[in-house]
Amino acid sequence: QRWPGFESFAASRFAAYFAYGMAGITNPIEDFDLIETHDAFTISDIQTYGDIGLRPYGQETDFIESGDAYYGGKCPANLSGGLIGTMHAVGATGIFQGVECLWQIQDKYDKFHGDPKLWESFGKKKPEDWKSLQVPDAKQALWISHAGVGSHVTAGILRKAF
Repeated sequence: QRWPGFESFAASRFAAYFAYGMAGITNPIEDFDLIETHDAFTISDIQTYGDIGLRPYGQETDFIESGDAYYGGKCPANLSGGLIGTMHAVGATGIFQGVECLWQIQDKYDKFHGDPKLWESFGKKKPEDWKSLQVPDAKQALWISHAGVGSHVTAGILRKAF
């Protein structure tokens, strides 16, 4: 197996696999219903897919090309829009990612993203072509958030209890 080089963050690997050990995760692509990754830069997504074990190192782009990363795929990534799509609120992104995962597991995505009154409260109009990205029957999610230069990484796993 290819060992990662400069395109990988050791801290991501360690954080993810430490969390997997605590939660009993053995096959991330099968065990998670969705993930939120630290995509402050486009390449960060690709790096993370290898670091957290969704694809072998050097084959991370296959996660996207296969469709697994998209809504309806095996393990949708960043349905929130990710950090790039939500303006990367530095210092709060890990909390934001965890809340997005929580709403998915609680089946409340539409309540917080699809309510026209919430859109209006931010001076916006809900688009007519708005589509729900609620993952059906989501039970388990991972979020992974970087800090600093990628040397400090937090991985969180949420699992539906009932």
